[in-house]
Amino acid sequence: GDGGIMVPQRRTSVIGTTSWPVDNPDFVPIPREQIQAMLAAGEAMAPGFSTAAVRGVSAAVRPLLSESCHLTADDAGGRELTRGFSCFDHEKDGVPGLFSMVGGKTTTARYMAEVMSDLIGQSVGIAAGCCTRETPLLPYHAYYA
Repeated sequence: GDGGIMVPQRRTSVIGTTSWPVDNPDFVPIPREQIQAMLAAGEAMAPGFSTAAVRGVSAAVRPLLSESCHLTADDAGGRELTRGFSCFDHEKDGVPGLFSMVGGKTTTARYMAEVMSDLIGQSVGIAAGCCTRETPLLPYHAYYA
């Protein structure tokens, strides 16, 4: 269901996840009822959560993999669609050097990048695999003066 995770991030907590179908992926207003549902889910996991100030809300649109692109009335939020991902090398489609990734979720973004990095590396003859699993990246503020 929705709201099953709470992740500490710096001096805040991120609550999620939720999903709903959108008509226009370039314009995604966040329905108030989605925000209220996340606050209620956070409260259930950590009493007092809903009394903390909301510092921001965000949403991201991503294509999900499915054998059928049709949602049923029972799955209006798309929860039955896979959260898996696939990487594609379009050389076989006649477009060498073009790669795409479909699906996935924010919590698996590092792994998704690893798989894509390895695929691209293999295509250009680089045998070394992605090392972000073992090598921590610098924090975001290290990149700003």
